[in-house]
Amino acid sequence: MTDAEVLAGRVCDRLIASGQLSPAWAAAVPRHRFIPDCARLWFIDPLTGSWANLVHRPDTSTYPVHQSGPRNLWDEIENAYHWWCDAGRPGSQRWRITVTAAGQQVTLTTR
Repeated sequence: MTDAEVLAGRVCDRLIASGQLSPAWAAAVPRHRFIPDCARLWFIDPLTGSWANLVHRPDTSTYPVHQSGPRNLWDEIENAYHWWCDAGRPGSQRWRITVTAAGQQVTLTTR
């Protein structure tokens, strides 16, 4: 994840794909309290107590990841990221959300 991608909103595109392929988790991106221009990304599954986190630092290409719980959330998110790349890195405009009284459905359009 480059700084340019973060600023351009590519993180949102990735999170949409990750949420579809690895459901039932939430993400939070609070600013880091002690390191300027950094953010700690949290991924949490409140049903199982599983979590993963990493600290995003500008101009850094590797991010140590910590995770715990019965679900390996980061592994799931990483697999979803590879699927997203293989699918041509679709942007949020390619996702269609349908909500009816019977439920909701999210699909990826072909273009």
